[in-house]
Amino acid sequence: MSQEKKIGMKMAMEASKKNFKGLGYYKLQQGKDGNIKLNDYDDILNARRARVDLLLDHAKQDDINLSKLNKALNEKFVDDGRLSFEFEKEDNEIAQEELKVFYVLDNLDNLANIKSEDLLEVSLLLSDLSFIERNIVLNTDQKSDLAGFKNLFIEKKASGEEYSNEECQGFLDDIDRINTIIKLELESRVEVLNSDDKDDHDDLQDEISHAIDTPEKSKKVID
Repeated sequence: MSQEKKIGMKMAMEASKKNFKGLGYYKLQQGKDGNIKLNDYDDILNARRARVDLLLDHAKQDDINLSKLNKALNEKFVDDGRLSFEFEKEDNEIAQEELKVFYVLDNLDNLANIKSEDLLEVSLLLSDLSFIERNIVLNTDQKSDLAGFKNLFIEKKASGEEYSNEECQGFLDDIDRINTIIKLELESRVEVLNSDDKDDHDDLQDEISHAIDTPEKSKKVID
């Protein structure tokens, strides 16, 4: 999971009804011509975060802010069109993943009507986040094989301020609590599949079992 995806998922867990908060919120500078100037990595990251938020708000392609962001990112990678294309593709995927997370979070008290495939996808995403938070971000063991990856996941809010350890721990607790609820729903579905005489559910049953087991395995890395 990339840093962009991880931050996107964290924002999904914290998001309000309105996702895009104006270009100034993301610390993006505009020139006199109104065009956005991307000077460094933080600018690129914040521009992508802004674009994902607009996509979550179902902004149309001719939306002025989305057009400005697309133009700025395309110009920044004018010498590498493939990278620009990959970033745009990943941002759209992040938005779709977050929408699924939003839907699950909004229906935690009634997951029965959500497809198993969607629950599986969200559960596995949460498991990835849990692994990163527990074994990389919050791991203080400098001798850990994963210690060298910590700088890749230094987390910052749009304001530039880093998330505190307390905030990261709270985020981890929320992830595990939500994933436990999803796992209980998936376990109940496995029981139903086990009582079914048909054999055409084997693949789905294996996927559900994998999703249930994954969070527990991540905990054992530092146990």
